[in-house]
Formats: sequence, structure tokens, C-alpha cells
Amino acid sequence: MAEQAKVSEIDVLRDVKAALAKFAEEAGAVISGVDAEVARVGQWLSHDRPSFWKAEMRRREDKVQAAKAAISRKQLSRAPEPASVVEERRALQRCQNHLEDARARAEAVRRWAPVWDREALLYKSSCAGLGETILRDIPAAMARLERMAAALHAYVHARDVEIAGEARAAPAEGEPDTDPLAKYRRLRESVPPAADRPLLTAERPPMLRWTAGTLKEEDAGALRRLAVAGPPPSPDDRIVLAWRAVEQSGVVFARLANPAPGDSGWIVLPLDRPDATAGLRAMSVGQFVEQVPSLAAILELRPGSLLVLTGGTVRMVLDEGDRSVWDGPEL
Repeated sequence: MAEQAKVSEIDVLRDVKAALAKFAEEAGAVISGVDAEVARVGQWLSHDRPSFWKAEMRRREDKVQAAKAAISRKQLSRAPEPASVVEERRALQRCQNHLEDARARAEAVRRWAPVWDREALLYKSSCAGLGETILRDIPAAMARLERMAAALHAYVHARDVEIAGEARAAPAEGEPDTDPLAKYRRLRESVPPAADRPLLTAERPPMLRWTAGTLKEEDAGALRRLAVAGPPPSPDDRIVLAWRAVEQSGVVFARLANPAPGDSGWIVLPLDRPDATAGLRAMSVGQFVEQVPSLAAILELRPGSLLVLTGGTVRMVLDEGDRSVWDGPEL
């Protein structure tokens, strides 16, 4: 028999892909924001400020000339007597100081504009590599991760189908399997015990890509009429799902016989490989039913129950004693 790779947690690849997408989005937004600010300051230094200070110098030159004219008028009006123009000369000095300040600021703008343009070019060249990574390398890496995840999913599915087929072909060590329920009872051996259930929270429940189908109304009604039917678990109770199960067409619903408080006892496992429990997720019963409403009837089965669902069809229901209580199409 060919050696098989041990593959688990394939969804980590898609988690990395999502992280890369988030990084590219956030880094791209930051770079775009900085580029816009650099361009804004360049426009301010190269166009806005030069035109502003040019107009301001003309305005202040006019004030200087007006102050000089005020001194001349006062001197002429008092001739031939000397006139006191102390206040007028102070006003002239203020106007001249304002004019010199405008000339200094205009010169500073003229001096700093090319400096800013040079630094902006250096910044853009230093960020070119990151920009190329965001636009080209990260999308290529995300596509590669998606291909890897798809290939590994296909490999795991093929491997699990092969293992499940071998297990069903040889139910016992050299002994024929004459019990038609044996293949269902063996599923219970894969259910993790209560002590091994992860203490996961349901604050951020996973979005289910549910592919095992949904119950018809008549099947849901039939489940609620079974002897193993009982009151529904609390919407706040926890339900555990193997990550592979929500993407499989066949799943196993198994409920612990003695669940802990706050725990419904339910776990959902993939039918083709129920022992592949890596990557467990948890959510509340209410959150699960909200996403897959038609399956609420399944969760009302009593502790110890086991149900097989494929393509929306209930194949078997076992009670706590592994007795069949379902009269329907067999798997």
C-alpha cells in the first residue's frame, strides 16, 4: 500500500489567503493615503503658496507706498512749518516689515518646493517594491494558496473515501459482518468523549458552507415523532463541528449521552472520515439553527442519539442503545 501523507488543518491555507488579502487591502489604503498627502503638499508648495505670496507682496508693497504718501501729504500740508510724522513713520516701518516677511516666506516656498519634489521621488521609488508586491505578488500568492487548498481537499477526500471503503469492506478481523447496523454503530467509536471536547467559544461563529443538504418538512416532522425526540436544547448551548463536515455531502450528528451544562452534546462529523476531527469549531445552537434552520429537528433528539444525513436525506437514526429508530432509506 502506498504511503499516505498526514494532512490536516487545510483551512489554514485559506486563513493565510484571507490574511494576505487583508494586508494588501490595508497596505494599499495606507500607500494611497500617503501618496495623496504627498501630492497635496507638492501642489501646495509648487502652485498655491507661490501665487498666494506673489499677490500678498503686491498688496503689502501697495501699503508701503500708501504709508510713504501719507508722510508726504502731512509734510506738505504743514509747510513751511515742520510737521511731526512720528506715527506715520512707525506705520511705514510696520508696512515695510510685513513686506519683508512676505518676501522671506516667498523665498522659503521657492527654496523648499524642489526639495519636497526630490524627497517625494525618493519616497515613491522606495515604496515601488511594496506597491508591486501588493499589485502582483500577493494576488499570485493568494491564487497559489487557493490551488494548494483545493488540491489538498481533493487529496484528503480521495484518501478518506479509500479508507472508508476499506473499513466497510472488512468490518471485523476475518469475520463476516452480518449486522446491517454495524457500519452505523462503528461511527459512534469516532465521537470524541466529553473530556476531549474543546472549550471553544461561540462569540464569533464560523459561516457555514453547508453542503449536506437540508431536511424536508415531512422528514423534520417524522424526527419529532420518534421515541428519541425530546425538548430542543437551549439556544445558548454549544454545538461542535469538524471543519471538514460542513463541506461534505454526508455527515454524522452524534450527541453525548451526558453532556455538560451549557453544552448540547452535539458534534457534527464527516461521514467519510468521522475520526478526522482536526479543526473543530464551536457555535451556539441558536447560531447553528439560524444558518441551517431546517436542521433544528435533528438537534431535538435526546442525548445518546446518532443520525446520518446525506444530501438532505436521513439515512439512519440510532438511540442510546444503538438500536435503529428510523424507518427510511438506508445508506
